[in-house]
Amino acid sequence: MTAHEQMLIAANLLVVVKGINEFSSAEIFSLLQCAGSDYPITTIHPEMLRCCINCPREHETPHDYFEKIDRDKYRLVKKLS
Repeated sequence: MTAHEQMLIAANLLVVVKGINEFSSAEIFSLLQCAGSDYPITTIHPEMLRCCINCPREHETPHDYFEKIDRDKYRLVKKLS
């Protein structure tokens, strides 16, 4: 499974568990680490930007999963069914 797919699953889980549609990259990284993900934080941070609809992206394939709402605060825009 790719990093962005793991991040989408983690974000959906965080939103359900917390009961609010807001999370940080640190929460995503912590959850992925606890779940045994092999992706390092140096991969996760750039992927957060790639997955964010309102972050600058150059020459990258976007994955419109999140919306940045504040500094290191994101909102989920793609919920899993």
